[in-house]
Amino acid sequence: MRVASIDIGTNSILMTIAEIDRSGDIKPLFTKVEEPRLGRGLLKTKIISESAIEDAVRVLDNFKKTMQNEAVQSIIPFGTEVFRKAKNAPQVVSILSNSIGHSVRILTPKEEAYFSYLGSTLGLDHSAEKCVFDVGGGSTEIIWGSTNLLDSMSIPIGAVVLTEKMDLIAPFSIAQLNEVRKLVDLELQVIPKNAFKKNPIGVGGSITTLGAIFNNLSEYIPEKVHHSTLDLNWITRTIDSLALKSQNQIGKIIAFAPKRATILPAGAIIIERFLMRGTSSSVIISDWGARIGILISEVLFAKL
Repeated sequence: MRVASIDIGTNSILMTIAEIDRSGDIKPLFTKVEEPRLGRGLLKTKIISESAIEDAVRVLDNFKKTMQNEAVQSIIPFGTEVFRKAKNAPQVVSILSNSIGHSVRILTPKEEAYFSYLGSTLGLDHSAEKCVFDVGGGSTEIIWGSTNLLDSMSIPIGAVVLTEKMDLIAPFSIAQLNEVRKLVDLELQVIPKNAFKKNPIGVGGSITTLGAIFNNLSEYIPEKVHHSTLDLNWITRTIDSLALKSQNQIGKIIAFAPKRATILPAGAIIIERFLMRGTSSSVIISDWGARIGILISEVLFAKL
């Protein structure tokens, strides 16, 4: 059976099409990513703007055509933090549901965390306890423990929110950089210290973009990034380097995702501060997150 999951977030909309065979194996075929940034300006206005809605509808219309061409049999679209915050979320959900031709489910933070853990740990050793952190545009989910016994928390800081809250427009000063780091450290204090001591796995556009930079990719190749490892020292050096560059210069470095240039420094800082709180000097990158996790839960588990 060919299935699709669509993750509608604060910054990006991602669609993964996967094949699930009769034995229950799930094989992701490809992922498409667009960045309409539904949450732009949300911090100030508390609503999703008309222009952002129009951009998201265009993305979903294109995704719908792709799914038709790929003979997708089942669709699972879901939304995350931007819909939990926006006052006009019900109206926007209705518009996007009509566009995709399927009801968009809004995940709770607990559901988002659980699906992120399921997806990001697929194919890894499940006997060891892990800590998954999913840096989104509007929030960051932290999940730790083992598959059968998970704890999770959500903090209201993501790459888009942090960029807008701190007016973090590159290039920026070391003083401003340190202020942002202090704010993230403060937000992370609510997470129990033992959570950070597990084997860390990073999910989300910020860490996969850093992974592509580390692997010297001129275009994003999921297979090159998925399950690769980033060192904390390298992340810190990269943040310090990005701070000195203009948005245009950062955009050239990530030519495969130039729209992310404005929020990459903020996302990278969240990742850095997360690792600084723990005992591990490196993190495994997962290109799979809630999109794969929701397929495992809603499609595979439903058949068991």
